[in-house]
Parts: sequence; C-alpha cells; structure tokens
Amino acid sequence: MKKIIILLCMTLFLCTGCIEVVEIPYSEITVEDSVFADKFYYSLLSEEEQLVYRELYQGIMNHETEIYVHSEDAEDANDILVSVIYDFGEIFWTDGTATSTGYEETMFNDEYAIVKVEYNYSKEERKTKEQEIEMVVSQVINSIPAEYTEYEKIKYVYEYLINNVSYVEDAPDNQNLYSALVNGQTVCAGYSKANQYLLNRMGIYCTYVVGTAALNEEFEGHAWNIVRCDGNYYYVDITWADPIEAETQNDIQVELLYEYLCCDETQLANTHRIDENYDYPECTSNDLDYYRMNQMYYEGIDRKQILNEMYASINANERCMIFKFADHTLYEEGRTLILQDLINPATERIARRYGLTEVKYYYEEQEVMNKLVIYWFYE
Repeated sequence: MKKIIILLCMTLFLCTGCIEVVEIPYSEITVEDSVFADKFYYSLLSEEEQLVYRELYQGIMNHETEIYVHSEDAEDANDILVSVIYDFGEIFWTDGTATSTGYEETMFNDEYAIVKVEYNYSKEERKTKEQEIEMVVSQVINSIPAEYTEYEKIKYVYEYLINNVSYVEDAPDNQNLYSALVNGQTVCAGYSKANQYLLNRMGIYCTYVVGTAALNEEFEGHAWNIVRCDGNYYYVDITWADPIEAETQNDIQVELLYEYLCCDETQLANTHRIDENYDYPECTSNDLDYYRMNQMYYEGIDRKQILNEMYASINANERCMIFKFADHTLYEEGRTLILQDLINPATERIARRYGLTEVKYYYEEQEVMNKLVIYWFYE
C-alpha cells in the first residue's frame, strides 16, 4: 500500500510539471485614476467593469491592436469600449469598432478577453492630427477672456463651433472631433465630441449624450451634450443650433438658434428622445434659457408692450427682433397679433425714421420652437 501511494504522488508530480501556465499580457495601467474621476459612462460601471474600462483606455492610448482585459464576456468588453469612446471626445484614431473574444477561467489562468481594436490611422498619422487639433484647441481657449463665467465659456464654444463648422452629412472623419476642429465639416458626433473636449479642457463638465431626434420627419440616431454650469445640468445641442441652410435667405443671414444652449428637458422634448439605457443627469433648470436672459421670452400677450418693443428695436437699428413664446397657444396668438396688426405701424416707423418710401421686412416662423423672427430692412 505504501508503494502505491508513492507511485501516485510521483505520477501527479510528473503531470503537473508538464503544464505550462500562460501569463496574460495585460497592459500596465499608468494613467492616474483622476483621469476617470468625472467621466459619466465610467461612473455607471461596476468595479470589475471599471478595471476593464481602464485597461481598454490604456490600450487605446498605447495604440495597441490587441488589448487583454479582465473579463471573459466579449460582448461586455465591446460595450465598455464604446463607453470609453463616449467619455473621451478626443479619441479620434478609433471609433470603437473592435472584435472581441472571451476565454473562460481555468485552474491555471484567470478569465480574460482579447479586444482587437480597429484604428483609422497609424501612430504617425495620429500624432500629426493630434498636433493639428491641439493648435485649434489652444487658439480657441486662448481667445476666451479669463474673466468669463462658466456660462459665457459654454456660450462662446457653442457660437464658435456654429460659426466655424458646417454640417456635411458625408464629411470625412465625421464621427470624431478632427472633422469639426480641423476640417470644419462634420455631423452630430463631430460637433458633440468637439464641444465635449473643448469644455473639458477648460475644466467644465461636458459629456456625450446619445438618443434620437426628429430629423426628416422621423426620429433618427443623434448625439448631443450635457453640461454642468454653476452646479446645474443642461442640454446643449450644437448640431440643431447650426442653421444647415447657411446661405442667406432674402438677403438675410439666418439667426443662430439658441434653443439648444443650456436648455432643459421641456425644450429638448419637443424634438429629441434620450437613450433610456443610460441614467443621464436630469436637466430641469431653465434659468439659463437664452431668450429669458435676453428679454425675448413671452409668457403673456400685451399689445402695447410688444409694439413698444418693436419700436425700440427699430430705433436701435437692430437687424432683427425675436419673439419666443412660452407655449404653442401663445405663439399662435402672438404671431397673429404681430403679423396682422402690429407689423404695419412698425414698418411705418421705419419709413419715417429712415426716410424710406418703401419698406421691406422678412419674417421666419419657427413653429416647432414657438418662435417668430422678424428681420428689418433699413435701406
């Protein structure tokens, strides 16, 4: 009996000596935890998923084509990769396309997955484009007065992107910020990632938001932002604020839309549907509504008040006057009053004040936004 025991022990010893334990080549995480501290999608993950997130981020920053992560769930690894792309608007060298394979835990190895990332550029091309992006970002940030408030900085970037970027559906690189900041042509993803990165660089919280919007009479995939300003959260959608038809109409350059600058859920719900798979911060405050802040918002109809404000606009030689109404009923009432009653005395004021025998004006009805814009001609 004793001999049998010895032989069994020897056999086991010999068998285990033949097994090779493979060390999984995980990326060494050198990025400080503070980099992820205020990232929205990172905050939604479990502790185990956050480790995978950090490994993926490190691998992408290292430009690794195969990234080993602590998870056997290939689908989950792909989803986490998307979260990394959403959190870091500056990542333009990959759009998150990847093929993942998971491997189960064994008695000799932990579970793991290999994420094979597809890159749009080589390391050399990436470096060149990063330099181009940084040049634009530095110019934008350095042009903002140091005394500007958070709101003023958000508004500055909003207007900068609208005035310097065009919506072009088939623009190259249109899913990243390079298309917006360097090429000046993009779609919603490019606008949103450029806004996200610029504001983050200035220390302002801004995250990427996904959902749908009423484009071409149907709800289609869309992206925009949530910002935090003075402790409150607001929506910002630069794509919808940028007049796609940039050419002039009737010799009038169309006004920028400020409905989507620091707006609340009520305003956004008219045209957008947020992705309910993510628990986004609630945006319930309307205290930074541009039209409220600039005395263009009407919660009631007062004929004398509106006419006096039209006179004041004409006397000040303003190019246009904006009427933003609190709801659709007020919009219909106000629109009818202005276009059928008040426009005649207003144009008579223009004729007398500027010595004209013929007066032209142009109005734009933005019914979905309960807004009427009147453009004055003084020549």
